[in-house]
Amino acid sequence: MDTAVALISEPDWAMRELMKRALTEAGFETLDSASPLELELKLRSPRLRTAPRALLVLADALCSRSQTALAALAALRAESELGEPQVLLTREFGTSPAEAPRDLGGCTVAAVLEKPFDFSLFQAIAYRCRTHTDSGEAGGLGQ
Repeated sequence: MDTAVALISEPDWAMRELMKRALTEAGFETLDSASPLELELKLRSPRLRTAPRALLVLADALCSRSQTALAALAALRAESELGEPQVLLTREFGTSPAEAPRDLGGCTVAAVLEKPFDFSLFQAIAYRCRTHTDSGEAGGLGQ
């Protein structure tokens, strides 16, 4: 299987480390960010622009100002004929599950998970994103 890269954007260090472990076990190389500024910088990473598979694990609280960088990443990947970045959006407990995901700049929402969530489900969604062949559909797990 080709190299897949996941960017984890999560303010909580312990949660970020658990996500990193689960994504590594699902076959991803990982990058991480803990703030909106770090997220903006990591979205410009050459690894995300060139990897055959790109998964963005975005904490809803951190991605509110990143639509432009998300759109730029999606456009660069499209120019290179790579699949759209898949997004696994995480939300804090109590966020309305009926609320539609925000505009994520041309990225495909694979799932929305409310914290606390089952890490086996998280890992299954990540694995599905890494192995699925259609760039426009990640299977809809967790929505």
